[in-house]
Amino acid sequence: MEMKSVTLDNVVEFVMGQAPHSSTYNFEGIGELLVKAGDFGYFFPEPKEYTSSPLVFGRDTDVFICVVGATSGKVNLGINASITRSIAALRPKDCIYQKYLFYFLKNDYQLLNKRASGSAQGILNKPNLSRVSLPLPDLKTQQKVAGILEQVDTARQKRKQANQLTEQFLQSAFIEMFGDPVKNEKGWEVKKLSEVTTKITDGVHLKPEYTNKGVPFISVKDITTGALKFDKCKYISKEAHEEYIKRCKPEFEDILYTKVGATYGRPAIVNVKKEFSLYVSVCLIKPDRNKIHPTYLCEFLRTNYAKWQADQSISGIGVPDLHLIEIKGFKIPLPPLPLQQKFAALVEKVEKLREKQRQSEIELENLFGSLMQHYFG
Repeated sequence: MEMKSVTLDNVVEFVMGQAPHSSTYNFEGIGELLVKAGDFGYFFPEPKEYTSSPLVFGRDTDVFICVVGATSGKVNLGINASITRSIAALRPKDCIYQKYLFYFLKNDYQLLNKRASGSAQGILNKPNLSRVSLPLPDLKTQQKVAGILEQVDTARQKRKQANQLTEQFLQSAFIEMFGDPVKNEKGWEVKKLSEVTTKITDGVHLKPEYTNKGVPFISVKDITTGALKFDKCKYISKEAHEEYIKRCKPEFEDILYTKVGATYGRPAIVNVKKEFSLYVSVCLIKPDRNKIHPTYLCEFLRTNYAKWQADQSISGIGVPDLHLIEIKGFKIPLPPLPLQQKFAALVEKVEKLREKQRQSEIELENLFGSLMQHYFG
């Protein structure tokens, strides 16, 4: 958009937060709501604590911005509440619309965060916020722009919520069909994971020589979402791949399981018929199809009970590391195979729905990004 550009200090009043003494904090609703950086949600903060001695107040007409720490630059629409020193309230003057300011700053998050990271204490202070420049059309145009962005942004959030509900449905269906794996109230036979699989191993232990193209090389980061993704993976040569798969060859409907790092204990089923290799951070589990259905095994590994077993098995100081011997010893209830197959059929139907949801989410993300670039880029 072609229009005049102004600095933030010309369009807002800065209200820097101040933390009451911690002895005044409470969860009993005594005093005023207290907003901290950790309370920021997507659109609005969700404070849980109160203070009996509030010092600085924000308003529901403000835009709140985190000014201290790793989330510096993150914004929320304001609420009527006390704000701590980790937050500044940007109070719009008559020339700027609150939600237009909110979306401009949301678009500028990376730059604002970088400004804070570049300071000695990771702080966004009033002087460096004041110098932020933004395009300023007339109020009617600001309201129109904010209205369009809000409409698409709300759709994005509803899509994400729908995706979460779909995930919760599968977890509920698992419990409904098989019971709580901890209590095992349906009395299923319990086996070690090694007893219902034909192989449990991990990927290559040495860092390979990467290539610009070739065979996909999968590590933890490529499966932490619960799905196998190739869009950001590295590549290795065909020769290296042929050597690695002599010991560890992932195949269709095998299970991949994160075993190293903060995101350990997350499974993903191999849902593609293409060749790839694995790094040591990923465990490869080959189900014995005569005993256990891959879909049942994957969903079991998502349960709190499986994660609890992983938590008990972690070794090493610093970076968490699950050893194969520990994974092989995981206990798993084993329902009749026909019941597992019935569950797998349900998952297949839900997966088709989830794929449509994922595509819709991608389209909404792309649309929102394009609009933000168009208006503020």
